[in-house]
Amino acid sequence: MLMLPEGVVGAAYPTKNMWNSWTSNPEIRQEGDKFHPVGRPLQDGSALLNAETLATGFMRIKRQVLEEYRDKNPEFRYQEPCADQSAPDREYIEFFSCGKHTDGLWYGEDRMFCKRLKEMGIGLFIYPNVTINHYGVKGWEGNYDKFLRGNNADSTRSNSPVV
Repeated sequence: MLMLPEGVVGAAYPTKNMWNSWTSNPEIRQEGDKFHPVGRPLQDGSALLNAETLATGFMRIKRQVLEEYRDKNPEFRYQEPCADQSAPDREYIEFFSCGKHTDGLWYGEDRMFCKRLKEMGIGLFIYPNVTINHYGVKGWEGNYDKFLRGNNADSTRSNSPVV
């Protein structure tokens, strides 16, 4: 995942406390009565999937993407004099914030960041062949590649409750 040339690549994992859903959403193409994720094959036998949204819990963002975001979004620049008293005029960039978007919907930090990137023309990609544990009321392990292939028994499994 680190070596892929794409600027933004993330994984999908079971949504905390909604175990039958996944945190990242692929672009879907309909062919007849069948639906398929869009992507390109990878050497490990899986595919890098074009994403509509990505969760930021397991994401690789290349520096050039963050710099482009900063440069194209001057309205997200701000100062916080208390953050570093030795540099009170330092400029910060709001990368992750939640709020109402121009479409009138409320977005969490992950979705808002992805929406802004897509509006800039930056592609988002899901690397599906990763097994991740996600914790809420209990732990949940998932592998999106196995889920998409229909290996549901192997793709998600509950762990013991988190204490």
